[in-house]
Amino acid sequence: MKLILQRILLTLIICIALCQIAMAQEITVEGQGTTRDGAIADALRGAVEQAVGVFLDSTTVSNNYQIISDEIYINSQGFIQDYRVLSEKKGTPYVVTIQAIVNTTPNSELYTRLQKLHLIETMLRNPRIAVIIPESFQQTALPTAACETAVMQKLRESGFKHVFDSQQVSFNKNKQLIESILAGNLQDAKTLITTDELDFIIVGRAISQYVGDLYDSGVKSSRAHVDARILKVDTGEIIAVQTADASGVDIASRNAATKALMTAGSQLGDTLIPQLMQYAADPDKPIMLVFKQASFQKLSVVQNLLKEIPGVRSVILRSYSQGIAEITVTYPGATKTLIDAIENAAQFSVKIINITNSTAELTF
Repeated sequence: MKLILQRILLTLIICIALCQIAMAQEITVEGQGTTRDGAIADALRGAVEQAVGVFLDSTTVSNNYQIISDEIYINSQGFIQDYRVLSEKKGTPYVVTIQAIVNTTPNSELYTRLQKLHLIETMLRNPRIAVIIPESFQQTALPTAACETAVMQKLRESGFKHVFDSQQVSFNKNKQLIESILAGNLQDAKTLITTDELDFIIVGRAISQYVGDLYDSGVKSSRAHVDARILKVDTGEIIAVQTADASGVDIASRNAATKALMTAGSQLGDTLIPQLMQYAADPDKPIMLVFKQASFQKLSVVQNLLKEIPGVRSVILRSYSQGIAEITVTYPGATKTLIDAIENAAQFSVKIINITNSTAELTF
C-alpha cells in the first residue's frame, strides 16, 4: 500500500510539473547592455514585454506605458520562470540572445499584477460570457453542472465579471440549437447576440462513466471526458477548441463521476482562458462596419476618415451593392470608440442601427 501511495504521489508531482511547463510561454529575444548582466536584464525585460502583449492590446499598453514600466518591466526577472543564453557577442554594446520561459496563465504572477493595476479589465471590456456544458453519466443526462461550474469559477478567478450558466440564458431551453452549434452551424450562434446579449459562449459536452473499483477496495473510480469550444457570438467565429479528461474516486460511482467532471472542467478552464485572453488582446482583430443607404460619395468620405483615426491599421471595402457597403477595419479599440470617432469627424449625420463587440450597422 505504501508503494502504491508513493507511485501516486510521484505521478501527481510529474503531472503538476508538466502542466506548469505546458502553460508557460517560450520567448526568444535579444538584449543589449554595457555589460553581460546588463544585456541579459534588457533581454528579460523584452521577454516580459512580449508576454504582456498576450494580455493587453497596443492601445492599453501605450496609454498606460509609465505605470506598466514602473510596476512590470522594472521587475521583469520576477516574472521569468527560467531562461538560457543562446548566443552572446562581446563588444560595445554587449549583445545576448536568450530563450526565456514566462508564465502567462490566468493564475500567474504577471497576470495577477496586471489585474491589480486594472489593466486586464480595461482590455477585456467586461464581455458577457455564457458557459453551456451539459453533463451525462453512463449516457444518462445529469441535473448537476460540475464541469460547467468549474469553468465558470476559473473565469471569475481570471477577472471576468459577467459570467452566466446554462440556467441563466434562454437558448439552453432549446436543445436543438445547442446541438446545431456543436455540429458547426455557426449562424445559429449569432442569434444569441439578440436573445441574451452575449459576447462569447463556451459550449460543449461532458460525459462520464464508471470504470471500476480501485484495487478491489470498494472505492469506485469514474472517468470524465469533456470537449468544448469558445465562440464569438456576433460573428460565429471559433476562438478555441479544447478537450480534457480526468478521473475521480468516491464510495459511489456517480459521486466519483461528479468529481471527475469537476476536475476536467477545471483543466478545461486552465487551457481555454489563456486562448480567450490572447484573442481579446490581439490588436489585429477586424471590426465589420455595415453601412446602409450609403451613397458612394459619402462612403468614400467615410473611408478616408477611417484612415485618419489614430490606431486604425487598415480599411478594406469588402462589398458595395444597392446602397449597402461592408467595410473591414483593423482597430485595437472598442467598436463604439471607433464609431464615436467617425461621428465626431464626419460632416454629416451617422446613425447607429445596431452595435456588438466587433460589428456595427450604421446609416447616413
